[in-house]
Amino acid sequence: MVRKLFSAALIALAAGFSACDKDGDLKPGDVPLGVQQIFNKMVLADGVAWDAVKWEKDRLGYKAEFRNEAGGEVEMWFSDSAWLRTETDVRRANLPQYVIDKVAAEHPGYSIDEADLVQEPGATYYELELEKDGMRDKTVRIDATGATNPTATYYHTPVGQLPSAVERLFSQMFPGRQAKWEVEPVGYKAEFRNESGAEVEAWFSATEWLRTETEVHASQLPSPVAERVRTAHPGYAIDDIYFVEAPGGSYYEVELEKDGSHDITMRIGADGNAPGGTQPGGQGMEKTTAQQLFAQMFPGKSAEWEREKYGFKAEFRNADGTDTEVLFGEDGWMMTETEVWPQNLPTAVLEYIKANHPGFYVDDAELVEIPGGRFYGVELEKKGAKDIKLRIREDGSLW
Repeated sequence: MVRKLFSAALIALAAGFSACDKDGDLKPGDVPLGVQQIFNKMVLADGVAWDAVKWEKDRLGYKAEFRNEAGGEVEMWFSDSAWLRTETDVRRANLPQYVIDKVAAEHPGYSIDEADLVQEPGATYYELELEKDGMRDKTVRIDATGATNPTATYYHTPVGQLPSAVERLFSQMFPGRQAKWEVEPVGYKAEFRNESGAEVEAWFSATEWLRTETEVHASQLPSPVAERVRTAHPGYAIDDIYFVEAPGGSYYEVELEKDGSHDITMRIGADGNAPGGTQPGGQGMEKTTAQQLFAQMFPGKSAEWEREKYGFKAEFRNADGTDTEVLFGEDGWMMTETEVWPQNLPTAVLEYIKANHPGFYVDDAELVEIPGGRFYGVELEKKGAKDIKLRIREDGSLW
């Protein structure tokens, strides 16, 4: 059951609802009365000022953000007529001992980076972000019985909001598997763990499967792949490995790192050779429409070309040391992402961050351009707080 967090003073909001006046918050009347009533029934209690509650409208519905009496961040999502999910930030010191013991036993060497108490219709569990030097971060869910990865009915995109073709394809390919879903610029992404405990990401367009990535341990690499990595880039260490399956074939994607050098990503078939169409710099690729479009958009610019789940990706480095990725699909140009140094963000963007997220600093930033417009994707960090991801227009308004 959702905890009762607020004071009775909030009940009056159903009659006279008002929103904060910060950029990106909903204005009076923007939140349906039904949502207000559900919110007020769920969050009674102890005297939190209404101006401390922030309402937003995102692709999932209506989201309320506030802090509870312990200072933890709380986020609640609602559709037009129902509560969907609540996430409450939990400090490690406040986690139940059985959760800490479970992590230590099943994920030795990992530490808890972030923790949330997640409540959904029919389910309550802790969602933990785990980290370990040299390893990929993990997301683990543990319920009140100590069961790992309990079934979640909702995450970022409720299953009922997915295209029917995506639901059908996923159930056919991964029968009985539960996943958390996200909407990305290139389509729909499902994340789950397979029977071996490895993390899996499956990507879909609105009508078809695009790609599946499965986490692989270095000891599981076929000998020809391991030998190719060793001889091609001596001195580099393996950071991450994924087995990638796509309609055009399968290969291993190996991410390498070395102190003082740029990271390297290799794509290698099981026989140790580069899979067709993915050689560095686009060697062996046909002169595609994507390359012709790129030449029109960036005259004289050379790039490394890769075939991806959605089409083609061109990567190049700019004079200021930032990287740009340009994505092309069957219908042409899809998106351009360019790294941005924090100090080069527009003044309005920096002012929004300072006013709405005091104490946070910009960890990563990129300028994202898509056919429908452009915005800055910004990741914020603050010690002891949950990371924040924002999409902000150049004028400081939220995307």
